[in-house]
Amino acid sequence: EIDVLPLEQQAKLLRVIETGEYEPVGSNETRRSEARLVVASNYNLEELVRAGSFRTDLYYRLNILNFRLLPLRERPWDIEYLARKFALEHSRTHGIPLRTIDEGFLETLRAYHWPGNIREMENVVRRAVLYCQKGVLSVTDLPSSIRCAVSGSRPAFDPTAAAPSAYAAPAAPMAPESRPYEPLPAGMGARVGAGLPAHGPARSASPLHPMHPLQPAMQPLGYGATPFQPAAPYAAPLAESPASAAARLAQATLEARVDVMERRIIEDSLRRNNFRRKETAAELGISRVTLYNKMKKFGLL
Repeated sequence: EIDVLPLEQQAKLLRVIETGEYEPVGSNETRRSEARLVVASNYNLEELVRAGSFRTDLYYRLNILNFRLLPLRERPWDIEYLARKFALEHSRTHGIPLRTIDEGFLETLRAYHWPGNIREMENVVRRAVLYCQKGVLSVTDLPSSIRCAVSGSRPAFDPTAAAPSAYAAPAAPMAPESRPYEPLPAGMGARVGAGLPAHGPARSASPLHPMHPLQPAMQPLGYGATPFQPAAPYAAPLAESPASAAARLAQATLEARVDVMERRIIEDSLRRNNFRRKETAAELGISRVTLYNKMKKFGLL
C-alpha cells in the first residue's frame, strides 16, 4: 500500500526506480535491481499529491498502468463465489462439516453494503461457520448488525452507539411516562433488584440508567455521609490532622485523593519499619528509587 509510505521513504524508492540501485540496510554495498513494481492504494493518489502527502514525481513515475478495483458493494456478482470459497476454507480449517448454504444467507450478503470490503466479509463468513448448526449456513448465523442493516430495523442493543454521559443531566425534566427506557440485554452483568418499577420517578435514581445522574442518596456501600470518605479509618498523617485531611479529600480532584491515600500508606509503612527505606520499599513492593521519589513528592524527606 504505497499511500502509507512516508515522504522520506518515497524519495528513496524514487531513486531505486530511476537508477535501479540500492543499498541493503546495514551494508555499504550497492546492488542493482531489475524488479518491476506493482503498488496498491486505498486512497486516490491524485488527491494525496494535491494535499502534499505524496510526491508528485513518484506518482508520475508509478502511474504507467492504472487498474481500479471496484469495492465489494459494487460487484455483487462476486459475493456468492467469495462466500462459498471462504466458507469452504474455514470449515476445513476448523474441522466443521458444512453441507449447504441457504439462499437467504447469500441474499443478505448481497444486500449488505460492506464498508470493510472483502476482509470484513471473510470474518463474517468465518463467524457464521463457527455458529452454524447441522452443517447449514443460514441467516441466523450472521451478526445482528448485518441482518438489521439489510432489513432496515434497529438492533435491540448496539454497542457502537454513543452512550450518554452518566453525569450529564437532561436539559429539562421529563415526565415519567415519556422517559426512554430499554432494558439491559441479558449477560451484561446488571442485576435489577426485586420490586424495582420499570417506570416512575424512582427509576431515575437507579445506577442502571445512565440518562440520569446518581442521586446523593445512592452512595456506594462502605462510604459515609461525606462523598469519597473511606469507611476504614487510617492512621493520622504526620503533617496534618484527620479533620483537615478528610475535608481536603472530600473536595479535591481524583488525582489529589489518590495522592492522599498513597501518602498515608507510605507513612504507615515507614512507621512500621522505623523509617528504614529499604524495608519500606520491600514491604510496598516498589524500588528504593521509586520510594524516594514519592517521599520527595509528598514532602516526607
